[in-house]
Amino acid sequence: IDILEFLKNNTKSYRRYGNVILPQKVNSTLAQFLGYFTGDGNFEEDRITFSEQDKYVALYYKNKFKKFFKIDANYRFRNKKNYHQIRFTSRPLVRFIKEEFQEIKSKTHSGVPSKISMSDDKVVAKYLKGLFDAEGYVSNDSIGIASINKTLISQMQLLLLRFSIISSFFEWDNRNNPYSKKPIFKLRITEKQSITDFKKFIDFTSKKKSKHLDFLIKNKKDKSSVRQILPMGKEIKQIIKNYNHKFARFGVSGFLSGNGMISKHVFKTSILNKVKNKDLYYELVKIYNSALLPVKISKI
Repeated sequence: IDILEFLKNNTKSYRRYGNVILPQKVNSTLAQFLGYFTGDGNFEEDRITFSEQDKYVALYYKNKFKKFFKIDANYRFRNKKNYHQIRFTSRPLVRFIKEEFQEIKSKTHSGVPSKISMSDDKVVAKYLKGLFDAEGYVSNDSIGIASINKTLISQMQLLLLRFSIISSFFEWDNRNNPYSKKPIFKLRITEKQSITDFKKFIDFTSKKKSKHLDFLIKNKKDKSSVRQILPMGKEIKQIIKNYNHKFARFGVSGFLSGNGMISKHVFKTSILNKVKNKDLYYELVKIYNSALLPVKISKI
């Protein structure tokens, strides 16, 4: 018997778990699902479960991915535990994530999937959005996210640099926590330009967090200790000197003498905005627009 011919003439396909649609390549929607799952999801043999505090966010993800994967999604509010639960029952979907994105394992051992980190910026931005939707927060002075997973937080810090978002990464002593003694690793974004870029490229799905983010940007000062001009004050002074420009106008004599550093904001307000000569202005703008940022090593 020709087995292929027999199957063609006498059988038909049977989908026990419904007609789930699994994407053929990584796109922005799948990336957001994976980010949210990495931050707040877990899987069993044939279902994926999310636990969410914000009802709006829970329903957003339920409807978005019910439509994307073409599968039913179950939603309910767990009254005793005070959170909103979303469930997608699909063994093929669970297998798809386990096989194609093997870096996603558990809360403590998951990493950013290589298929995400090798994707374009739009895909990476949505992956980060999913992660921040799951675990991120906005305070009165910063955006942050915390996890017991050191690898994931350090990888997120690198991914944020694609969007010129500068963040700090530190370990938090958790020994006073009665439930877990494991250290917590925190990522914080405190600089106004980085917070503005976060809003532009990533943002939050939560209306409450997004509104709080707008308020933070509006009230944050432009001072920056991380987005600074390369330490080339003497070279900049020589460029200005070549155009016979007066130095007294700038008020940053220490920097121009090679002492200390200044932020890009100070460079713009104290030097660029006071230059009238167009040729000199364009010379200095090249320095201002440099993608390189100097970083001091505090210790090795």
